[in-house]
Amino acid sequence: MKKTLLSLFAAVSLGASSLLALPTVSLSTVVGDSSGALGGGAFNAATQFEGVFKTFCLESQVTMRLGTTYYYDWSNVVMNQNDPISMASALLMNHYALGLFGANYAAWGGATGLQQAFWYLEGEANGVNNAFVNFAMTTLPATWNQNANGAYGVRVMNLWSNSNGTGDRQSQIAYFGVPDAGSTLALSLLALGGLLTLARRRNQG
Repeated sequence: MKKTLLSLFAAVSLGASSLLALPTVSLSTVVGDSSGALGGGAFNAATQFEGVFKTFCLESQVTMRLGTTYYYDWSNVVMNQNDPISMASALLMNHYALGLFGANYAAWGGATGLQQAFWYLEGEANGVNNAFVNFAMTTLPATWNQNANGAYGVRVMNLWSNSNGTGDRQSQIAYFGVPDAGSTLALSLLALGGLLTLARRRNQG
């Protein structure tokens, strides 16, 4: 009986540890759609539970290594700066993810132009005021620089070196969309684990 209770306790402890760990992701360059020497997106983000989707980086001065496994969480802000993304950036990422730029995508500079636009709109080094920026500002003349707060289905994917959400790495912008039904349970458990992790980080702070 004692051994049974110890085994049950160990199993519960292991399950709790898994909940507290953030999910993992590894990024790779999108072949034929990359900003190349610029060092930005587009990237393929291969996640533990949410499939593969494309991202661009939000921080030109924060690094990450392609092919390395990181941990991540979703937010409306770049966590290490508590910096919300703009409506303009959300609009651009939405259009990119859904293929709404059409021929303009290549004409406006493709991945290089879009990456530079994100950096410009988010006040980062190496940003360029280009055709993508002009499109976003003219489409949203009164709100382009307001906080997106999840608008257009776009959010920030914060990358971390450690499973408890520490060790800041380059935050990504991504079209969050709607998870498929098969991942609902996993995402619910991750949401609980994320809340517990954030609570623990606040208590430690």
